[in-house]
Amino acid sequence: TLLKNARLENAAARTNLRASAERLAQAHDERQERLRQIETYRAMLARGYVGEERPTRWIERIRAAGERHGLFEVRPAFSGTRVIPGKAGSETVVRGMTLRMQLLHENELLDFLDDLRRSVPAHLRLRRCDVVRLDAGGETEATFAQLGAECSVEWITWRVGTASPS
Repeated sequence: TLLKNARLENAAARTNLRASAERLAQAHDERQERLRQIETYRAMLARGYVGEERPTRWIERIRAAGERHGLFEVRPAFSGTRVIPGKAGSETVVRGMTLRMQLLHENELLDFLDDLRRSVPAHLRLRRCDVVRLDAGGETEATFAQLGAECSVEWITWRVGTASPS
């Protein structure tokens, strides 16, 4: 019976060891996931995605990008804002905007949107872009725009509550 008890204790110890190893592996995985989340948060913070919205800065960046890409005219117009509650008091803020512009060719539009996406302190999501050929009779001597574009975009930022990663 002494040998039998020792074998039972050994089997129980091995079961406990396996369970402990599984818990340790799970804790390690959870730690790695938290570290990835912190890195994502820091990258978002560095890009300006986290914090209060700055619509006036967005307008400045839109105008500057339009000038860099030689667009004839860029007219931004904000539309509705949605606030989506998150965990620990955080919020996702989605602000709609319509961009109307005149351009010479489609590549100007693509370059402008790419530049804008890289330069604004918000996540920029393009929802739709309609491009139409402008009436040749409507051209003025000051502009030679061939195309008109109207794009719907969303500016996405995150407001973080008191429980933010550090």
